[in-house]
Amino acid sequence: MKKQVLDYAVIIRPDRRTGTNRKCYSAYCPTLDIYSEGDTIEQALENIKNALQLNLEILAEDKQRLPLEPQHSILTTASIPIPANFQFAA
Repeated sequence: MKKQVLDYAVIIRPDRRTGTNRKCYSAYCPTLDIYSEGDTIEQALENIKNALQLNLEILAEDKQRLPLEPQHSILTTASIPIPANFQFAA
């Protein structure tokens, strides 16, 4: 039997851990609204995959429909002018 695979968008970005302020990477899956983190990009990706797998197993066990990634997602940036007196946080 062929194994089915679902693809989900995951956003990974540099972050700081709450409490320790140590550098880490945050991972977020918008479709399932799941967050995770890791010390490295690879670890953050592995941790979010494990969290997604667990979430999907729970949904399937509860006989709920598995959310699908929107067919035509677009990841982009928006350039916004900032006020002249704006100061960036250190």
